[in-house]
Amino acid sequence: MSTIKQKWVSEKTVVVSNKPITKDCYQLVLKSPKISSLGEPGQFINILMAQEEMGFSTDPLLPRPLSIYDLDKEQGYASVVYRVVGKGTKLLSQLRSTDKLKIMGPLGKGFKYRWDEQKNLLLVAGGIGVFPLFLLAQSLQNQGHHVKLLAGLKNKEELPLIKPFIDLGITTEISTDDGSYNYQGTVIDLLKLDLLDNQYDFCYTCGREEMMKTVNNLMVPRDISVQVSLEKTMACGVGACLGCTCKTNLKQVCTDGPVFSGNEVFINE
Repeated sequence: MSTIKQKWVSEKTVVVSNKPITKDCYQLVLKSPKISSLGEPGQFINILMAQEEMGFSTDPLLPRPLSIYDLDKEQGYASVVYRVVGKGTKLLSQLRSTDKLKIMGPLGKGFKYRWDEQKNLLLVAGGIGVFPLFLLAQSLQNQGHHVKLLAGLKNKEELPLIKPFIDLGITTEISTDDGSYNYQGTVIDLLKLDLLDNQYDFCYTCGREEMMKTVNNLMVPRDISVQVSLEKTMACGVGACLGCTCKTNLKQVCTDGPVFSGNEVFINE
């Protein structure tokens, strides 16, 4: 069991807004002074679904772990972005301004984002894997680093997921599966082309596990370290239930991660 000490709180929050970004993705903004002051890039919150005051039954029973998308420490806001894929996220999409919600966080170990000198940094995201990377991109850019995002989307309808990065001034290249915008292909295809002309000091990635493994494999011979953000079903979020243990290194995603070294996660792959 993990021995990492977690600094997290349980907090009753108020919904500030819950707006669609695409046809099935929403940004939920919560008034959460404690979590907004403690949270760091790569960490997550647990939204407790079985809440009597919200009229939710015990189905679904388990909380929903969602990566922290953005933080506004001055106003005390914390936001997450999620895709509606099942009963729990469907319930979340029905939340309205002033609704109350109980959450836990910030949970887990986040990204390495404090550097002593200027770096050339690469973010590689597949689909909704961009969500944990936005706060990271802001933090890195605020420190004066050069940050580039390679993002793989299904089609041009998903472009609103990338717009905040572009608005931030992040150098961004996009691939789409159907060729409806920019380069047709996967983000791995885009990455292979990019590496022909560019060198990076460090890489961060989030998306499907197979994609992240390939990213790590491409970086190893170039001596570029990688951090990956894993997605696992997490029940407790604090390391008690052992339900999110990695098969490769027997570490728990909720406390030892969700961010790991790529070599650490894929060492036996």
